[in-house]
Amino acid sequence: MKIIGTTHVSKKSVELVKESIKKEKPDIIAIELCENRFHALLDKFFGEKEGGGSFPVLRTLKEIRKLDYSFIIFITGKILEIIQKEIGKKFRVLPGEEMVEAIKCAKMYGSRIALIDRKIEVTLNRLLTETSFSDKFKLLKFRDEGEILSIREENLLDEKFVEKLMEKFKNTSPKIYKILVDERDRIMANSLFELQEMNPNSKIVAVVGIGHKKGILNYLNLLNENKENKEWMNLHYKNLESYNKTRHITFFNLLNFFVFLILIFIFGLIFSVTKRNSVL
Repeated sequence: MKIIGTTHVSKKSVELVKESIKKEKPDIIAIELCENRFHALLDKFFGEKEGGGSFPVLRTLKEIRKLDYSFIIFITGKILEIIQKEIGKKFRVLPGEEMVEAIKCAKMYGSRIALIDRKIEVTLNRLLTETSFSDKFKLLKFRDEGEILSIREENLLDEKFVEKLMEKFKNTSPKIYKILVDERDRIMANSLFELQEMNPNSKIVAVVGIGHKKGILNYLNLLNENKENKEWMNLHYKNLESYNKTRHITFFNLLNFFVFLILIFIFGLIFSVTKRNSVL
């Protein structure tokens, strides 16, 4: 199995995915996406007609749109998307282009696609219900300190640089890091482990964000080392179940969220004014 660490807003990542898959010609391409994100990308880059028809192994876009998708969770996802777009504009690339390239390569080489990430609704629900206002504010502070916006393109695929950045993220907001990174590392490692077990003779290439690569490899090593230990494996699966649980969104969660939105707006204004003055 080969794991390619990419950045969602880098042209170099697109080329890396293209060249790596061309070289490996894998039987299976595993992608850091869930079904909703997969179809959203198809819709965005190819249009609904191709999105629903070219990859019939998964649900159609119309079926996806019929699913219950909380407005609040949807807005939270949009906030994260805006941050990615902000970086993407800097490097002249649309977020997710490297995933789209992996999908194109799967079609070109006849590879099967495996979606290995947790459902986006679950991740965003947990982000809303499992974190405090203080946790969210720390995330804004991390962003405002320039850790993200000052990144140069040559740093985007530098694993040591990204590891340091992720460590700072973890120290700044451990709860949000756990939900956005660590829990998903475990889930994606488990998906890859099961994929490997079910397809022992297949060549697998996984395309994941570079910030997830180290964690996925660590958890994969643990799974491979302990696959004969039933007690440990049962505990592992029990932990995975807890990472997939969602909670009812309360009035307090909504209040917390809307205050967070107001802060984003204020921070955005300050950043825009500062950027404009620096240009002048």
